[in-house]
Parts: sequence; C-alpha cells; structure tokens
Amino acid sequence: MTFVFFYFLVNQFLVTTAQTLEEIIRRNDAFSILASAIDLVGWIPFDGEVTMFLPNDDALSLLDSKYLTPAYAPHLKTIIAYHIVPDMVLSFDALTDGYVLDMYAGTGSILTTVNETGTFFSGASFSDARVVTLERIGTNGIGHEVDKVFWPSQLTLTLLDLAGSVQGFDQVLQLVAASGLEGELKEANRTILAPSDLAFASLPAEFVSQVISDPELRDDLLRYHILIGSLPLEAITDEMQVMTALGVPVVFTVSGEGNSRQISVSNPSYGDAISIEMGNLVAKNGLSHALSGVLETGPRPSMENPDGLSPAAVPVSTPVNVPSESSSSGSSSPVGRTLVARLVSCLSVLFFS
Repeated sequence: MTFVFFYFLVNQFLVTTAQTLEEIIRRNDAFSILASAIDLVGWIPFDGEVTMFLPNDDALSLLDSKYLTPAYAPHLKTIIAYHIVPDMVLSFDALTDGYVLDMYAGTGSILTTVNETGTFFSGASFSDARVVTLERIGTNGIGHEVDKVFWPSQLTLTLLDLAGSVQGFDQVLQLVAASGLEGELKEANRTILAPSDLAFASLPAEFVSQVISDPELRDDLLRYHILIGSLPLEAITDEMQVMTALGVPVVFTVSGEGNSRQISVSNPSYGDAISIEMGNLVAKNGLSHALSGVLETGPRPSMENPDGLSPAAVPVSTPVNVPSESSSSGSSSPVGRTLVARLVSCLSVLFFS
C-alpha cells in the first residue's frame, strides 16, 4: 500500500513538471480569467526559468473589466509582467520575511512578509497579497498562487504624471501648462502622441516662438496630438485614420511585421510622416506614444464642417471610465516606488521591440 501511494506521488510530480507554466495555468480551473488575459496579450516571451505569481479567479474578478479588452492590452501586459520574477524563487530559500523581489522588465519590486498566518507580498501600490498555494513546478519555472492582483505603480499615474516623469518632454509640458489642458490629461481617457524636446528643437525657432505666443495656435497644436480613447500600437493598421481632439484626423502608416514593425503618423492632407519612437507607455487614464517630430495641424475646422471629419476618418472607440482610486491605487507598502523613468525605459523594450 505504501509503495502504491509513493508511486502515485512520483507520478503526479512527473506529470506536473512535464507542463510549462502556461499549461499549468490553462489546466487549472482556478486560473480561467488569467488564461483569458494571456489569450488577449499573448504569452510574455521571457528567457530562461522564471517565477510567476498567479492571481486566481477570485483576485482577477475584482479587476476592472476594461483591462480585459483589446484597448487596454498594454495595461494588462504591464500587470502580468509585474507578476513575473526573472529567476527561480523557491519558498524554502527565498520567500523569507523581508526578502525583496525585482519584477520582470523593471516593472517594480515587491516585499515578502512571512508570519504565522502565511506568506504575503506588498508593492508600491498594493499590499498583503497572500500566497494560497506554493510551488506549482513547471518545465520553465515555478508558479505561486496568490489571492490579490499585484498592481503596478505606473497604473496609478495620470498621463500628465507620466509626461512629467519622463525626461525629454519639457516643451510639451510647458505648452500644456499654459493651455490649461492639464485637467484633460488627468481625467479623460486619451492617447497622447507626444513630441520630444528634440522634435521641437528641429522646428524653425520662429515657429516655436509663434506657438508659444499664440494661444489659438498652441491649443490647436496640442489638441492635434491627442486622440480620443485608448489606442494601443497593436490596434493600429496601415492607412488607418483616427480623429483627434482638434476635430481633424491623423493617418497612420505601418510597415514591416513583428519586431521590425514601424509605425508613422501624419496629417492626411499634407506634411511628412513622423515615426513613433517609443509606444504603449501606460497611465491609468490612457496611453502615450513618443514621436520623433511635431505634427502639422492644418486649418481649423470650418463652421460648415465643425467636426473636421474626412470621408474616410474612423473615430476611436468611446472612452472608457478610468479606474477609481480604490481600484487603481491600492494600499501603500514599505517598498519605495521604482523610478518611473526607469520603468518606461524597461517597458519600452517589452512592448516596442
């Protein structure tokens, strides 16, 4: 009888270790929502063995449903990446009280707390995620089931916060402050096409001076770089036209595939195409794509055609409400916030390579 029981345990161990982490997730009823999330964004192509903290269905059922839609795929990918450690983390030698784990692609760190009630994790924007089951061993890593979603600190930032945290966008910030558009970049669901300081430096000095001194020109220029709703790079197709907050569309050009995919944007009436240098930078109320140049606005919409729509223009989806403070901020923790500039730099490798 003892032999049979031992044989059963060994057989179960071999079956388990013959599965990848993705297969473990897909074959366990506790992770059906996580499996759906992976279907949406794809499996993150990490190298080597990793440790993945697996939020169960009870945890993910509390997530705002918008994060499980294509418009918020970059946000969801950031959330999943924040559950991965690029190393094997075994409970008996690593998950000890006070141990700090650095998460995948620079998304942040988490702190381990171990006491008589269990093992818990806290980050800059969440706290007390409890381990439900330790060490689901797979061929490419280890999974630990947890009862709470690890919330990345960058998803507590507004688009305005994000712009102020990344070096090289001071000119845009100054124009936004002068225009009074800060409120829109804090609350509304938007996609920002953000020209860098180098982009402004390439413009004629007299034009930049005119933009600074002419409120109407300044506000038109800013609104032409704001899209209504969340538009991730993956949703952009060649010759796609999207409406801006100015009421004049932009057109996207896509060339190449996979890692060589390149996206440019321009005024459909005139002007050179401007490349997107870094994209899918996430904030709690939308996305930002960094541009290598400044878009030409063209004439203001006429009274006869106040919306400025061209026949082929395709507006983006109706904005979705941003997460509430309770759902996005989480609780504070002893772990200090990772520098946002470092997060953006690392995440650009994850999303834009």
